Amino acid sequence: MTRIAPIVLLFLTGCALGGGPRDESTPSGFRTVRVGNIALAGQPSPEQIGELGAMGYRTVVTLRASSEIAWDEGRAASQHSLRFAQVPVRIEAVEVGVLARVRSILEQSPRPVLLHCASGNRAALVWAMLEAGKRPDDEIIATARRAGLSSAQVPKLQDYLADHAAGKGRLR
Repeated sequence: MTRIAPIVLLFLTGCALGGGPRDESTPSGFRTVRVGNIALAGQPSPEQIGELGAMGYRTVVTLRASSEIAWDEGRAASQHSLRFAQVPVRIEAVEVGVLARVRSILEQSPRPVLLHCASGNRAALVWAMLEAGKRPDDEIIATARRAGLSSAQVPKLQDYLADHAAGKGRLR
């Protein structure tokens, strides 16, 4: 009995927290890193949007500008009964106002949600910034890297997490 209790506690803790990040793929191989009800990824194709809908996703949020996408992603999402939102983000300047807008969309969207950009870099950075203070910093960084955060962006994320812990730049 004493050996089973820690295993049960670990299982229940994982369930309560929504479990750790896990890799998922659509039938065609579109890869996401899913953390709870949010999946982080690069750009899906129109067909992969349909696969996500068939897998039970309810919302697609892109961090790409319309000029970065050669097809109408919003239309493809709506054809598969998915809610669609677009918040263009420049990796060089992720502002608190943009983070607040993405957070609001994520909070109000039916889940699960796909949060994506071209490669996963911006999606991972924005998600990580929104997770500041909710998880240990090393877990945030590891998950963001797994989801596509480039090595060049890790110092920016580390600075943001340190500022957040010090009470600077915190979303209200």
